Amino acid sequence: MNKSALTKDYLREIKNTFNRFASILLIVALGVAFFSGVRATKPDMWYSGDALYDSQNMMDIRLVSTLGLTKDDLEAIRQVEGVKDVQGVNTLEVLSEAKSNQNVIKLIAAPESVNMIKVTDGRLPEKNDEILIDTRLKGAGYKIGDIIYAKSGTSDALSDSINVEDFKIVGTGTLPYYLSLTRGTASIGTGSLTGFAIVCPEVFESDIYSEIQLTVDGAKDMMCYGDDYKDYIDGIVDRIKEIEQERCDIRYQDVVVSGREKIDDAQKEIDDALKKLEDAKKEIDSGQRELNKAKEEIAANEQKLSDGQKQLGDERVKLDEQHLSTKAALKDLQDKKSAVDAGLVQVTTNLKDAKNQLLALQNYGMPDTAPEVMTLKGVIAGLEEKEAELKGNQLAINQGIAAIEDGLAQIEAGYKIISEKESELESAKAQLEDGKNTLAKNESKLNDGKREYNENKKDADEEIA
Repeated sequence: MNKSALTKDYLREIKNTFNRFASILLIVALGVAFFSGVRATKPDMWYSGDALYDSQNMMDIRLVSTLGLTKDDLEAIRQVEGVKDVQGVNTLEVLSEAKSNQNVIKLIAAPESVNMIKVTDGRLPEKNDEILIDTRLKGAGYKIGDIIYAKSGTSDALSDSINVEDFKIVGTGTLPYYLSLTRGTASIGTGSLTGFAIVCPEVFESDIYSEIQLTVDGAKDMMCYGDDYKDYIDGIVDRIKEIEQERCDIRYQDVVVSGREKIDDAQKEIDDALKKLEDAKKEIDSGQRELNKAKEEIAANEQKLSDGQKQLGDERVKLDEQHLSTKAALKDLQDKKSAVDAGLVQVTTNLKDAKNQLLALQNYGMPDTAPEVMTLKGVIAGLEEKEAELKGNQLAINQGIAAIEDGLAQIEAGYKIISEKESELESAKAQLEDGKNTLAKNESKLNDGKREYNENKKDADEEIA
């Protein structure tokens, strides 16, 4: 009876406050529905994510090493029980500009069996100069057909890591482990990764892998978000750890031996470079000494040339003076010879006339004591004496003229000698100019050698430091 009354009271209360009851009922129903939906969404999202990972054969385990990973490491991991697919991957962070913005792109070698790419547009790269970009990079200003110009973000040249620096975009796509809006951190540029890009494995120069990605046998049959999966993967990780120390030691020894060989090679190169620098320094010093000696010789030869030119000039002036005075003396003697010759002709004519007159008087029978005969004989004696005097003067003048002509010949010979010496001096001057030109060229070469030596020494000091 009490229950019936209580029930009637409930029904009466609901009837009187039906609107409030209906509101509360609706709120409760919505809450239950939302809660049921949330509880159902998580498994659905798990199954969707797991299906996506399985479809692209996403890795179960990722291995990295500060010393890099080798093909021997790859084979050793392949032998671990439970490991299914294994692949080594090379990666490199580079800088690239688009729309005046600097982007950090992670180049990844195209996968072979793990973490397969889902192509959303275009195709996978088939040549070394082709590239597939992250779909997220389309928002950064890249599109199919564009060229990506990669630049190094460190002091190391890109050519040390990859053999192609300009890539043509041939497609876009996604990777299963890049599902969030961000792409993680980067070690260059802004420190934030803009996106990834897939290139042919042959683009990378190194045979040392950046990481090893692997899948586990039977893992696809498990839910990747479940505890069973995590425990199963942890078991495989423990098996890999069993060979970890051995592989690390082997890799360390490889790096140490290789490093020592590189150090020894570098030391040898340094020693060779220092030896070359030392030899170059000796050659430069020797060249400088020879250059200084050549400069001194040229200066001495220039002084000799100047002295020789002055001496020849003085000698030419003296010869000119001698030539003028000798020519004057020759003219004077020639004038005197003309006067003597004329006088001798006159005296000879007068003498001949006097002798003819004397002969005529004697033929006429006039005695020698006759005054006319005596007078003519006196005249003849005077003319003969004058003739002899004039002939003596004529001989002396002729001898003087001959001596002067000999002197003129000697002066002409002197002119010839001076001309020859002047020619020799001109030849010596030309040789001196050639020597100065050669000296200038050698000095320029020496200065170039000094600059090269200083630059090489600076580089060597920096490399040694």
